[in-house]
Amino acid sequence: MKILAGLVIIAVTMTTGFRSSHAASVKPDDQITPENASAVADLVSPGNLYLVKQGMRMKIVPTDHIDYPTPYKNATEKYSAQVSLGSDGELHNYVAGLPFPLIETNDPQAALKVMWNFAFRPQYTDDVDIHDVGWLRSFCERRRPASHASRQTPESPRSIN
Repeated sequence: MKILAGLVIIAVTMTTGFRSSHAASVKPDDQITPENASAVADLVSPGNLYLVKQGMRMKIVPTDHIDYPTPYKNATEKYSAQVSLGSDGELHNYVAGLPFPLIETNDPQAALKVMWNFAFRPQYTDDVDIHDVGWLRSFCERRRPASHASRQTPESPRSIN
């Protein structure tokens, strides 16, 4: 139950977005430099803050919608209907794309589905600013089928049963 509660908290945070009182302190076209890095301290990951303090410059741009790559969207449409969760939250019949594009809010497995969607998203980062999620990685790895040794790309689907 504690893990499920943690997943729900993460899912809610991911769907509502990260908000901070500092968000109002930066606007599009602002330049962030080592001298004013504190303006984004609560908005960027620790790794990015370190880079700014070391001389990397950031230009603040307006928010925009980033659409999924076409092959990923096509794979979602083609394969998502066959994906399901086992009794322990393990993923069944995943091939490629977003495993669960439509999640009902009253679904008792909604948090797990959100986390599987997060695990198989098409965007990657080398500096995720989420703390103490080692348990999440081990949780997902225990439930990921053994035949799924690495992440699949939409261009090279491989069936998981």
